[in-house]
Amino acid sequence: MWLDVSQDPAVGNNQSKAQFWQRIVEDYHSKKPSKNMSDRNVRSIQCRMQLFHRDCKKFNGCLRQIELMHPSGANEQIIMQRANELFTQMKRYEDGFKFDHV
Repeated sequence: MWLDVSQDPAVGNNQSKAQFWQRIVEDYHSKKPSKNMSDRNVRSIQCRMQLFHRDCKKFNGCLRQIELMHPSGANEQIIMQRANELFTQMKRYEDGFKFDHV
């Protein structure tokens, strides 16, 4: 959603912050997988995106550490597995990276 809205060439960066987030809310409501899912307002989506962004930055840091080790014979799958192992060593993320589906 965020990526679709932020990279829309028709609008570009010619939109206010309020317009940008309103477009994200509209995109969320049009694409949510189940009608049973609750509607979210702008603030709700902003909070969710902050959590998502924080966790992605942490996981990306773990991934970067593993990549910089240049593990011999490791393919992308092994590197991701090792990054996830490193990520789960942090107390807050013991359950692993929960945004793999994104």
